[in-house]
Amino acid sequence: MNLEEIKRILPHRYPMLLIDRVLELDPGNYCKAIKNVTANEQVFQGHFPQMAVMPGVMIVEAMAQVGGIVIHSVTPEDVVKQSLVFFCRDRKISISLSCSPRRSSGFDNNGKSKSSKSLGIRGQSPC
Repeated sequence: MNLEEIKRILPHRYPMLLIDRVLELDPGNYCKAIKNVTANEQVFQGHFPQMAVMPGVMIVEAMAQVGGIVIHSVTPEDVVKQSLVFFCRDRKISISLSCSPRRSSGFDNNGKSKSSKSLGIRGQSPC
């Protein structure tokens, strides 16, 4: 799935659209996506400018956006047009490596439906 297809699914736009490409999608179950991290992104001008590092909250947001793609993949189109998907809570988040420019950061999310209105997402990033 390319950037234009992602933009048809997610309401986010630059600079908050944090997914550049979907590499794999198993509807309702799994999605693997990437974000190409470049040095000219606005966030690096103010977040540790001497050593550019993507803020952890943006890594979490990127994983939430991948979760939105998983949810969209099993939601009827008429429902999608009337709904917004929100990241509401986290149980355990751990970011062990920094994410810096000139890297493609991958995000793997597995989804499990808990009810008709919620989906549990388990995700990971090499960042």
